[in-house]
Amino acid sequence: MAGMIRKEISDEVKQAEHFAIMVDETKDIAKKEQISIVVRYLHDQELHEEFLDFTPAEGLDAESLLQKIKETLAKCKIDHSTCVGQCYDGAAVMSGCISGVQERFRRDVSQAVYIHCYAHRLNLVLVDCVNNIRSISEFFGTIQSLYNFFSSSVVHQERFSGDACQVLIGVSALNPNHPTFLNKEKLSGMAANYGVEDKDLSVELHQLRRLIARRGGNGSGHTYATCHHAPTVQRCIHRFV
Repeated sequence: MAGMIRKEISDEVKQAEHFAIMVDETKDIAKKEQISIVVRYLHDQELHEEFLDFTPAEGLDAESLLQKIKETLAKCKIDHSTCVGQCYDGAAVMSGCISGVQERFRRDVSQAVYIHCYAHRLNLVLVDCVNNIRSISEFFGTIQSLYNFFSSSVVHQERFSGDACQVLIGVSALNPNHPTFLNKEKLSGMAANYGVEDKDLSVELHQLRRLIARRGGNGSGHTYATCHHAPTVQRCIHRFV
């Protein structure tokens, strides 16, 4: 099926006589760099953007990336010499005017003009804007730190895989400001992970709700203090922290 689609794209590119390429690379779930290649051309008086292939990157230097691009085009029977435009991100290895991919490609195909991808340019603008808003900057900084923490260690990944993910679900149910606060269904997985029996959890949740109701708890800081009257829930909190 993939071969049939690539052949159709190849035939359309040949009819168009000229085309442009868009290339980017990213890591897959196995942490392997993959190069994605898209061609843009005119067919039946309409612009087409068609995905060609994901191909593993054997190297991230300019020459290795360029060879992968040429190999993919050749595999799809597309003559790279008819390329008139190349679009990449602003990374030096791609956009470098001395030895970047775009410059090396132009040495072989002089009419292949380089254009800095507008989507990447917009992303740079947005990143710069949000970095000047403290709350958003801290939010994305926290997300990045969490990603770095889990992706840097197999142990960390395994700790929060499978059943252990229930811990993260249970955390939200311990937040008085969250709509699932003290929701037994959300807390069960977390409690089981820490060896808390279901009946004990039910009893303490019932007691907590009664205490909160008597103290007029409404999701404020008083609710946190109330949690100290429930040793099982408190144990879950302390073990997680």
